[in-house]
Formats: sequence, structure tokens, C-alpha cells
Amino acid sequence: MPFSAFADEVKPQGCCDLDRLQTFDEFLEEKHIDGNVEILASSDADYLSWNYSSVLGEIRESILDGDDYVSFGENVEEEDMYMIEYIVRRCFNYQVYLEYTVNSRGYVRGTDIIYGDEFTTRGAKEFYAGVDDILKYAEPEMTDLEKMLAIHDYMTLNYEYDYDNYLDGTIPWESYSAYGIITNKKGVCQAYAEAYMALLAMLDIPCQLISSDIMNHAWNLVRLDGDWYHVDVTWDDPIWNGNDKIGVACHEHFLFSDAGAEDVQHYGWESDTECTNTQYDDAFWKIIDSHIVCLDGYFYYNDNYHYDGIKRRKGVNGDDELLCEVDTGWNCEGFELCNGELYYLEETSHVDQELNKYIEEYSLYAYNLSTNTVRNVGLSIPDGKRTEGFFINGKYITYSVIDSETGEEDKMTTQIVDAIYVSSISLEIPEDIYVGKTYDITASVRPAYADSKEIEWSVSDESIMTVTQDGEIKALKEGLVTLTATATDGSDTYRSCEVIVSQPASVPVADVVASKESGMVAKGTTVSLATDTVGATIYYTTDGSKPTAESAVYIDPINITESTSIKAIALKDGRKDGNVCEFEYTVAVPKSMTVTLTDYGYMIWNSGKKDLSAVKFNINNSEGVQNVTAIMAVYENGKFTYAFSKDITADGSENEITFEDMDMEIDASKTYTVKVFVFGKDYRMFPFGEVNEFTLK
Repeated sequence: MPFSAFADEVKPQGCCDLDRLQTFDEFLEEKHIDGNVEILASSDADYLSWNYSSVLGEIRESILDGDDYVSFGENVEEEDMYMIEYIVRRCFNYQVYLEYTVNSRGYVRGTDIIYGDEFTTRGAKEFYAGVDDILKYAEPEMTDLEKMLAIHDYMTLNYEYDYDNYLDGTIPWESYSAYGIITNKKGVCQAYAEAYMALLAMLDIPCQLISSDIMNHAWNLVRLDGDWYHVDVTWDDPIWNGNDKIGVACHEHFLFSDAGAEDVQHYGWESDTECTNTQYDDAFWKIIDSHIVCLDGYFYYNDNYHYDGIKRRKGVNGDDELLCEVDTGWNCEGFELCNGELYYLEETSHVDQELNKYIEEYSLYAYNLSTNTVRNVGLSIPDGKRTEGFFINGKYITYSVIDSETGEEDKMTTQIVDAIYVSSISLEIPEDIYVGKTYDITASVRPAYADSKEIEWSVSDESIMTVTQDGEIKALKEGLVTLTATATDGSDTYRSCEVIVSQPASVPVADVVASKESGMVAKGTTVSLATDTVGATIYYTTDGSKPTAESAVYIDPINITESTSIKAIALKDGRKDGNVCEFEYTVAVPKSMTVTLTDYGYMIWNSGKKDLSAVKFNINNSEGVQNVTAIMAVYENGKFTYAFSKDITADGSENEITFEDMDMEIDASKTYTVKVFVFGKDYRMFPFGEVNEFTLK
């Protein structure tokens, strides 16, 4: 069984250098005693802002450039500056000091940088390169909990407890420091705790270092959603038979309360910060001993505790969903995401008849999240060897190589994919985009360590907005447009979002327009209203009153059943009101006309086919409507085939109209239907009366 080789009852020697170990409270007390501060700053961590990433980034650039002074781009509160100074010292094991003054308003605007004799720029570059290797796994879209988990899992998978030096009593100073464990990937609990604190500070996540003299042990307190919790990264990176177990990332000590500390054998610490929230003491991750992948709001993990397989859950309290069954065993350690595939080990066993022994074999598989298919990765393992654990860092996999005879274990690292592709894209776009202005936009790709981060930009309507490949948009006119960023690495990954281009507040909302012009319309005509101002609401009236924000809201087309006057206005918060627009409609009253079929004839040809030659109708136009057009439509077995029109001048009597010289070939075996429509040209082409229908046989 894995065991934590750091508790007092297991290790007779301490893993903390008490001369070097210093909590923030002790650091403040030292500054007070030395007279460097007039008033001891509060040790209650909730008084601090914990927004340190920007200032720590400015200090980083100055250290890498060898500068002796850095000016901050923002005012830094006095107490925050103490924490920043404390973190920088821990990062460089007291080889970088900050000296600064606090102005009369309690702010620090910059600091001198003092370098120790053992400081080197090369060492600083190695340290920050290691920091970047870790922080790239804390994606910007992640929640603070997911970022805490990502850093925790990276450290447990990639770092190793300095067990040999611990046993020999020869632990070097590097193994006690954040600097040492990040550059050498090896350290003791003090180094784990200091590094975790510094890394979370660079992500603006509150994190303290605490210790127990009785346990001779150090770990962290973190703040999440306003509450504090314990995190012990060291004890979640267990030792197995004196070696670091490859692929194991335990989570028993991730986010536990003061009340739950006894269950995980933690005691004897002193801190003014209380961890009273017990909601994570029994969280699902407590039994998970491999990497937990955070992706798009889901936790993915390999549940080899229940021997089930690959699972996911939405959020901490979601229900588990089994994605893929896995024949896994206790020794199948490792679970990783790479290029949209979840990698895991599967155990098979058989009896070797020649050797007369039971053989266990472990194969590496990948589950594709897009296709829900599984493939055998075909990991190269020398003859007579097996693997029981692995982890992936970028394009490379590190896995155990165990001699099947002796049980001797070694590590092997090899490239597993040719490139890391973009899996998702996030966009940063200004909230308000106004006509005539240009704006810079940015796209961030995930994972942050993808080989190519190049993006191709496009918009759906360049008459509304244009975009350059440098990420500059120019708004041309009001409207709604779709902006798309596409990865160019061949992954077909893209991200689209709708962008509203609007006018400034001083420009009135665009006028309302109607789908029908004012004038005479048929009864039952529908009228649609619209405005070019995206996001504006249309209000209207039909009783002649002026529309306001209290009037009816336009949603569906308006049905005209009688002569109507529609008044409408478009309004939008933050914009000048548009004009009141009026649309008047008169419902035309159809005139009574009767059409009578009087005669029709056709010519017979020798082929047996016929040509329809003439059709005569009488139109009873008792109303005397002038400028009438008659249209005859011919249907063959119900299917429209021909249409003929004729203009007539009605005089109020029965008018005979003849359609002739039609040259329409007909077949005597078929039935033809003739429909006659009579329109008045001055009445916007709606028919008078019912359509008259006749059958020709």
C-alpha cells in the first residue's frame, strides 16, 4: 500500500529546517522586532487583497533583467507588500531582498531589489522557466478550485520527495526551498509548501504556509469562495517501497477542514486562520489516486478504487457518468489528457505454461472524447519488463519500467505525439462596440502549451464589421455579426461569438420600418415591423395615440382586418429615442364580378393531338371597375402548365373576353382545369371575388 513517509511516527528525522522555515506571522514579527515597520501588520490573512500576480510579474521581469529597482504599475497596500516580500524571499531562498518605503497614504509604488552573493541570473531563469511549465496547466477559464487542483496534481506527478537524502540526513538547502523543488523537481515538505504558496500567489489565489513543530512538518492553507481549507501536497505524493510512485496523485489531503485534520493525522499547528467549512472533507476526489483532468466544467478521472473505469462529473457535487469500462487493477496508475484523448493503463494477465508462472501485463490505451472510441497506444516496453504507472507532460510520457523477475523499477521518457493541438479557444472582446471605432481583440488557446497558437479571424458580414489577422476589428454600421477565431494547426478547432455593433448614446435609435408600404391592402394582410438597431425594443399603437415605453411591445406581425393607422417607435437603454413612425393602411373592398365560361374550341391534327385554340368568358362587371386584367391559368391533372392574360376596359355591362391563339398542345385523355382571376390594376393586384374554376374535357 502507498504510505506517507513524512509523519513523525514514520520518520525519526524532520523534513523541515526550523532555522529556515518561517511563516508569514513569524516574518512580520521579525520585521517588527528589527524596527523596519512601525506598526505590526495584521496577521489575519483575510485583510490582505491577494491580488499579487501583476506586481510579482513586474518583479520577475526586473530580476531577469538584473535591475536594481522596479516601479509598480499600481498602488500596493502596505500589508500586501509585506506578503509580496515574503513570497519573493521564499522563492529565492533569501537570495533576493526587497527594500521599499511606504508613503504617507500607506502605499508602496516601487522597490529596490537586493541580490545575495549566491544569486545568479541563470538560476533565476531556470526557476521562472519551471514556474511557466507549471502555470500553463492552470488555464484562464478554470475556476480557482480547478487551478488549485491542477497545480496540486502537477506537483504530485512531476515532483519527488527527497527520500534518500532524508534517510541519510543529508538534505541539501535546495530541497527545503521553492526554488530548489521547482528547478530540481525534488524536495521535502517545506519546499512543497513554499512552492504551492508561491504558485497560487502568481494566480491571485490566497495561500499561506503553516507548520507543526510536533510533526516537524509544513503544509498550506488556501482560501476558496471565502473559506479557508488545508492542502498538503507533500502527503498526497506518496512513497512506495522507498521510491516515488510514478503516475500517483493522491487527493486525501486536498481541501480538508480543521475538524477533518484528525482523520488525516494532522495536528499541532498554530494559526489565526480557522478552517471551519467541512464541505470537502468527504469530496469525491479523496479516493482518487491519479490525475484528475478538469475540462469544460467537468472532472474526468479513472476510478480504479471501484475498478469501474473512466468517469466524469459536472462540478464537485454532480453525478458520476461512466464513459468507458476499464479492466484496471490497483497497480494501473496514471490518467492523462493529450490531444482530446484520455490515456490510461489496463491490466491483463495469463499463465505462462513454459515458465509455469502467473504473468501480469499492462497496456496503455487512449479514449477519444469526440468519437468515444478506444485505441491501443502501443507503448514500447523492453522484453521482460512491464509498466504500472505513467504521467504525460506536453508531448512526452514518463512511465515506470519494472523488471518482471526482480521487481526493480526505473523511469523511461519518450515522445508520445508529434504535436500538441489546440483543443479550445476563448475570446476577449470589448463589451461595447460603436460604429466608426476600432478595437483590439484577443484569443487564448487551450491548452496553453499547444505547439501552435496562431489564429485566423473572420466575420460573417464585412459590411457591418471587418477584422484583421492581427486581431483588430473596425465597426462600420449597426448590426449583429458573428466573429470567428479558427486555429490554424489543422485541429479544426474554432470559437464563434455574436457581436453587436451599435451607435454611441448620442445617436438616436434607428427608425422603425414596415414590411408593407402605407396604402390600400387586402383584408388579412400582415405587417411586420423592424429596426436596424440591434437590441432595441419596438413599441406601437393602433388607436392613433403616440407610442411610448408603456405601449404594446411588438412581437408578432400585425394582422390588418380594417383600415388602421400603426404608430411605432424603437427604444433602447442608453440610446437617444428614435422617431415616431406612422403607417396607414386602407382595406380595399372587393367588387363583385362573375365570370362565365361560354365556349371553347380546339384544332385536331392528324397525330391525334389537339391544340386549344380559344376560350371565351363573360365577365359581369356590374360595378364598372376600370382597368381590369383577367388572367387564365391552365392546370393539367392539377399541375400548373400555362398562363394567359388579357386587359379589358369594363363599362358596367357583361363583357365578353376571348383567349385565343394560345397554341397550347393538349391531350384528349387528360382533364384540364382553367382558373380565371380578375384583378383591378388600381387595387394592388388582389382578386375581385372568388376565383372562378372550369373544367375542359
